[in-house]
Amino acid sequence: MTDNIFLNTSLKKKRFSLWMVLLCIFVTDAMSFPVSQNVKVLFISFIGLMALLQIILDKTYKPTAFENQIVVIYILLILFVQFIHFDFSLSYEYKIFQLLIGLLIARSLSIPTFGYRYVQVMKVVVILSILIWLLLATGIPFWQYFPESGEGDYHTMFFYVVMKDLPDKIRNFGPFYEPGIYQIYLNVALAFYLFSVKKYFSKFTLYILIVGIISTFSTAGYFCMSLLLIAYKYEESNKLSIKNAFILLFFLTAILLLLSNPAIDELVFGKLSIENSSYKSFAIRLNDIIYYFDVWKSNPIFGAGFSSAYDTVMDMHFFGNFKYGGNTSTTMRELASYGIIVGGISIIAIFIFAKRLAKKRLSKFIVFAVLLIMINCEGMVLSLFLNTIICFGLSTNNHKLSSNSA
Repeated sequence: MTDNIFLNTSLKKKRFSLWMVLLCIFVTDAMSFPVSQNVKVLFISFIGLMALLQIILDKTYKPTAFENQIVVIYILLILFVQFIHFDFSLSYEYKIFQLLIGLLIARSLSIPTFGYRYVQVMKVVVILSILIWLLLATGIPFWQYFPESGEGDYHTMFFYVVMKDLPDKIRNFGPFYEPGIYQIYLNVALAFYLFSVKKYFSKFTLYILIVGIISTFSTAGYFCMSLLLIAYKYEESNKLSIKNAFILLFFLTAILLLLSNPAIDELVFGKLSIENSSYKSFAIRLNDIIYYFDVWKSNPIFGAGFSSAYDTVMDMHFFGNFKYGGNTSTTMRELASYGIIVGGISIIAIFIFAKRLAKKRLSKFIVFAVLLIMINCEGMVLSLFLNTIICFGLSTNNHKLSSNSA
């Protein structure tokens, strides 16, 4: 596929790729900007309308092409679900605007080009977030002097946010509302690095990403990072060389030594124990999957509607004595909200995206499994980043990264 007509020069394409990556990282899931969620929704809606206009005016756009047809069908199905359930919340339109932005990005940039820019930006985010995270360890409450974000629940330093009500500052939040989201963005950057753009970066980038993931103290983050590293070693060779085996052994030993500290072991794995106060976090995620599955079973084809599915699950959490929940299982929430057709297209698109990153069959499956595990630990139905990944899966624009576009 040719480059978008609005990006016909190298400089414009460089700027476009950078701005689109920044948009994907810092708007929908991040708490970097001291503005309300409504302002973010309006901003994404405006950008979505501009994306639609650019797609329509693009002379290379062919409505009859399969990839364009499937995205249009995907969007129309979402609107159809909204119509049949008489659900007039703007969540449907918000997701559609994100898909339009994702479609423009996927039509304009290849996966390696996007991945190259994404790893560049995330490397800077990790370095700055780790520096701020280490400063927080001093106990000096300098974060209190920065503006509030996330409806007043956070203080933002743009590359790092601090939750005001959190009693400790041990885990690295990065610019996101919780470390579990940050580890998703970091592990996706790791996947891009290992399987797509490694030759453009030094080993320093790899080490920085690993340190960033470790600093989140995320159970799912550690597990998914380990799977990605194993998949990469398998990708490089069907059998591990002595050198690779030594590197992997060293890495695993370092992780075990880190976890041998009782406080860190409690922080990472304590939530899996019913006797631990952090168990509620694990229980809410598990219940979200079960509850949304129950809702989907009752409405398998077109779901229960976005608002109804969420309200039903929240009622289930309430009767289970959990105040929070309803937004930690992306796949099951999509299935429960929109039904098997829309949810199935999303899953297939994520699988195609994973397939385009890795080469060997087992590696492709592991990358796909990692993506599914991560997004089902958090709520990312209305995430521009995830919806862009879905559009990359639906797009046929998968040519190699060129020096002009980098």
